[in-house]
Amino acid sequence: MKHKRISIVFLVFFSISLMTFQLSNLNAQDFAIMLADSFLKKTPVTEYDTSMTMDEALKVQKRFVDIISKEFGPPVGYKAGLTNPNVQKVFGVSHPVRGTLLEKMFLKNNAEIEAKFGIRSMFEGDLLVRVGNDAINDATTPEEALKNLEAVIPFIELPDLVYDP
Repeated sequence: MKHKRISIVFLVFFSISLMTFQLSNLNAQDFAIMLADSFLKKTPVTEYDTSMTMDEALKVQKRFVDIISKEFGPPVGYKAGLTNPNVQKVFGVSHPVRGTLLEKMFLKNNAEIEAKFGIRSMFEGDLLVRVGNDAINDATTPEEALKNLEAVIPFIELPDLVYDP
């Protein structure tokens, strides 16, 4: 298994299911447009709705990714988030969530970015795992899954929480 070292990965981890927004009179399409606009302009989202269904959230997430892909490029992978039960409690969910990684969210080693790169800029150490082939889908043990990984890459994640505290 190859190991690569990446100093900085610009990762705008966004998963609607970890955020609860108030849709007010907006449908999922309109809300995704408003959310993407706020994200791209680095203005906090202040409305939320604790009654948003998972189906609505996934529609918003898909449209949001479609919109920001125009600036950040096509999807190149996915990110599991909120894998720690304590963090799940903080965000009011009971399960991990998935975010989409876009091409230009990854920066080369030694890249420089603004300290205030987002709305609610954060940072954390993380690992990225690159799957080597489709055989991983047939793995029945952790050992079999490991044999089908191409690389484990340490990186610094720079999430932007997007919404107003």
